[in-house]
Amino acid sequence: DPDENIRGGKKYMKYLDDNFGGNLDLVLAAYNAGPARVKEHNMSIPPYEETRTYVQRVKSYYYSFKKN
Repeated sequence: DPDENIRGGKKYMKYLDDNFGGNLDLVLAAYNAGPARVKEHNMSIPPYEETRTYVQRVKSYYYSFKKN
């Protein structure tokens, strides 16, 4: 069910936002690599190329759409 999927994703993102103090980099890293990985790396983006690329790509889209 697409509506349920969107609600679930929104709820999970809210959970991550609350747990990482609204830090967009950490929220996105946690979404990609998992919250435990961010915490294991002292509350920073884990040193995984995939995660670092993901954070940069999503932020690029976010700021691009935010301008419009």
